[in-house]
Amino acid sequence: MRFLLFMKVVKPLRLMNEYCYVSNVHIYILCILGKPTSPIIIEAICEETSARMKWKSSFNGGAMQFFFVVALGEAHQTVSSNTVKDKGENQTHQAVVPFLRPSVLYTFYVFAKNRHGVTSSDPLNCTTSNGKNLFKDFSYYSTWGFL
Repeated sequence: MRFLLFMKVVKPLRLMNEYCYVSNVHIYILCILGKPTSPIIIEAICEETSARMKWKSSFNGGAMQFFFVVALGEAHQTVSSNTVKDKGENQTHQAVVPFLRPSVLYTFYVFAKNRHGVTSSDPLNCTTSNGKNLFKDFSYYSTWGFL
């Protein structure tokens, strides 16, 4: 993380894409620059061939950030979502990871990236559904019968 110090400015300001904080006591501005803070996954819904991830963003490291989701499956299968633009700090974002296989355990990560680096969320495991719909499975009806 880098710190820049500017003197003789007494109000909040934004220098280029850097977010700076003012201390009125000492009349200094401190700009905090670095990698984004890790996103936090708040919801995961795994369907037959896709998964929807929702996460909260955090501090962007002082620069514009964007997100993407990566799914790691069996036999080194890797699938990622489209990139998602940041809506702001502590906002909920979501993305869909397509082209997954049914009945597979995937490990998901949400990545935040800015010009200073990349961070990832904690991993989250989710298994895609098997693709069988209860009403399409006729063995269900033959076992339980109709009333």
